[in-house]
Amino acid sequence: MFNSESISNLKFAVSANIISELDTDTLLTSISSSFVDTLGIGVTKMSVPTKITAGATVTISNNFIFNLDYFFQPWSDYKLNEIKSVNLKDAHKVSIGFEYRPTMALGMSYWEQIMLRFGLSYEESQYTYFGRDINQYSVFGGFSLPLSYENTIDIGIEYSVRGTTEANLLQENFIRLNLGLSFGDIWFQRYEK
Repeated sequence: MFNSESISNLKFAVSANIISELDTDTLLTSISSSFVDTLGIGVTKMSVPTKITAGATVTISNNFIFNLDYFFQPWSDYKLNEIKSVNLKDAHKVSIGFEYRPTMALGMSYWEQIMLRFGLSYEESQYTYFGRDINQYSVFGGFSLPLSYENTIDIGIEYSVRGTTEANLLQENFIRLNLGLSFGDIWFQRYEK
C-alpha cells in the first residue's frame, strides 16, 4: 500500500513566542455595607513565559496526511512583580491527526469527494490543585463538504475531558462543534474577457 515513492511533502515547522512583559495598572478595593476602602494602587508587572510549538506533516500517496504537533510553555518561569509562582508548572501538549483527501476525478459522486479528519490530543496544563495535575484528553473528528473544486464547508466535533475527580476536584466533559468555510486559490482568480 505504501512505499518510499508514495511519501511526499514531508514538512517540519517550529515557532516561538518570546517572553512577554506586561505592565498593568491595579486598583485593589474592599467594599462593605457602610464604605468602600482603597487597599492599594500600583503597577503590576507580569512576565509570561516563552511558548514553543513544533510540528511535522507527511503526505502519503497524495491522499493521506498525518500530522504531529507538540506545544511547550514553561509556566514555572511565570513571574508576577518579579516573584516566581510556586503554583504553576510547565505546560505540554501533544496532538496527532489524520486526514483523508480523495483524488478528484471527473464523474465522482458528491459523497466520494468528502474529506475526512480524525485526531487525538493530550495536554498537561500549567495548573495543579491539591497536588493533582489538571490534564486534558481530547478526541476530534470532522469532514469537509465540497462546494466547488477548492472551496469547502468544514464541520468538526471535539470531545474533551479536563481535570480529575480525585481530592473532590471537578472534572469537565465537554463537546465543541466547529463550522468553517475554506476558500481555495481558484476562487480568487481573475478571468480574461
